[in-house]
Amino acid sequence: MVFWYYRTYTKDAVHVKIGVAWLWLLDGLHIAFAAHTMYFYLVQNFSSPLTLFHLVWSFNLQIAVNICVILSVQTFYSVRLLKLNKGQSKWVLALVALILIVAYGIGITECYEVFTVHSITEVNRIQTETYMSLACICIVDVLIAATSCIVLSRYRTGMSSTDSVITTLMLYVMNTGVLTSVCSLVSIITYAVYPNDLVFLSIEIVSSKLYVNSYMAMLNARRHLKTRNASSMGDPEASRTAINQSEAFTLQSRSKSLRRGTLDGESFPPQMYPIPTISPPVYHVSTEPRYTEHTPRRHQSRQKVPLRVAVSRETFSS
Repeated sequence: MVFWYYRTYTKDAVHVKIGVAWLWLLDGLHIAFAAHTMYFYLVQNFSSPLTLFHLVWSFNLQIAVNICVILSVQTFYSVRLLKLNKGQSKWVLALVALILIVAYGIGITECYEVFTVHSITEVNRIQTETYMSLACICIVDVLIAATSCIVLSRYRTGMSSTDSVITTLMLYVMNTGVLTSVCSLVSIITYAVYPNDLVFLSIEIVSSKLYVNSYMAMLNARRHLKTRNASSMGDPEASRTAINQSEAFTLQSRSKSLRRGTLDGESFPPQMYPIPTISPPVYHVSTEPRYTEHTPRRHQSRQKVPLRVAVSRETFSS
């Protein structure tokens, strides 16, 4: 998705491209730390149960990177929401910004506390920070989704083409916000039910990927929505582009079918469709003199012998 973004949206702002690169870097680090954690416990120390009580360094880094990924995506969503708002509903944006700042503070505190934990028995010591962090993440997701729907609803123009695109965006934002909020809520429930088993971390690993993929999907879907809106509004340039692409695809398919000896799913022998060939012109040269009925016989032997060229051209021959 990152490759497709940089290949397609080359004219995006620099800060958007830097944000995508930042998420790609964090996501790669998160995968690397999670893989190292599983390798340490499941492969390297498989026959050593006592090792489970010791927290490996990659485990702590994985939690810290996970918090950075979630807060970064929520920040990017808030920035795009601020651009769409254009000075309206300031109190809602202020509320989102306030809770996001609180989430940053709690996230930084949790990252610091995580590195002070060296055993699984000490995880309960940061139970309060964990609850507050998950709760803030859930609240911010709900507020961003609700505020985005409110702002997008103001862009309705009464035209079916534009309204359908706005409705699609609203449904996408709502689904994304609900899905991420449900993940955070399930993490809170599992942490409350199994506080010593760290089951909630498995859900957090999935939720971080969900945040990154949802943000990248939103960026990559812009061209499709723009083309859909232009086509439905009768944009001649968009229609011409679609027709050219359709014709190119049809010609390419027919060309491949002819080379394979099939056309529209039916085979045919090459003899049924002979290809015409162009033959070069044929020149017939004659050295006989040109005599007329008025030419005296005594001058026929003295007359210069001209060349008579008769040209016959066969244009097509099977």
